[in-house]
Amino acid sequence: PIVTTGALPTIILQWARYGSCEPSAASALEEMAKLSSEDLNTAIENNVIVLLGATSELGPLETLMELGFTVVCVARNGRKLSRVLEKMESFAGTIVVPLTQAQESLDSPEAFAGAAGADLLADLPALCKWVTELYPEKRLIFDNLAYLDGESGTRVCVAMDVVSSFALDQRQAGKTGLAYLVSPATVHPTSYDSFQQRVQAYKQRPWWSFVAGAKEHISSDLNAEGTSGMQFPVAILQGIVLAQGPNYLLSKSLQQWRAIVTRFTRDDVLVSANLAPACRTASVVHAKQVCHSALFTGCLYMCGGLLIFAW
Repeated sequence: PIVTTGALPTIILQWARYGSCEPSAASALEEMAKLSSEDLNTAIENNVIVLLGATSELGPLETLMELGFTVVCVARNGRKLSRVLEKMESFAGTIVVPLTQAQESLDSPEAFAGAAGADLLADLPALCKWVTELYPEKRLIFDNLAYLDGESGTRVCVAMDVVSSFALDQRQAGKTGLAYLVSPATVHPTSYDSFQQRVQAYKQRPWWSFVAGAKEHISSDLNAEGTSGMQFPVAILQGIVLAQGPNYLLSKSLQQWRAIVTRFTRDDVLVSANLAPACRTASVVHAKQVCHSALFTGCLYMCGGLLIFAW
């Protein structure tokens, strides 16, 4: 079902009780739903969102535009970008796109659409310079969204990292932020509460999961050393899905590492790295080995609280 804004807090709590998300995620989304118009206006005034891979299905382009944000739309020229440009006048926000020709020479919407767009792989040096010089008085938040299949996915991930890192180095302190939709299909630390919930759910799994060959992805505790030198337990989730391949795993792990390193070495940089939900996007369902796995077929029976979002 489609979730409306008014029903969001109730739905989120239901997801948390069902086990679809951690309580901390529900709490964070509840706080977002409570934002006042003044808070929103302040965010719109002080930030510009740079969407690298702006036409990504999980990207927030239209939502941000409807709210009134200024959005820098980095995407390849093509049908998806043209559809966005056709709807520009219906949005409250401002959209900024790279052009291959001077804007004054484009005398029609068709000409503008034909010149709009840039390729992160082919146009990387020019993109770095162009984006970094935009809106020096505001904070640019780089949302790394682009995805391609196979080794191209790793290359485009590195290209996004180059753009973001170049901006971090060149722009004034406090004028750059990073955002990622990281994947649960990696090896990553989790809260200890969720670790205990995973252990309990695995112990209570139905009998037929043994027949189906369900495997444990819980992992044991690891000890980590804090800045004070004290040891503390860290719960690690081994969420690797082999059917997604090594390029996907490397790409999403690189984004995790960049988020972690930046968060703990740059106090002036806002970093957002939220785990993306499982979704039936075109880039997922076209891969039969993933779509037909336990994650997507009969997930309510195979994975307990896991819900698959339609997009």
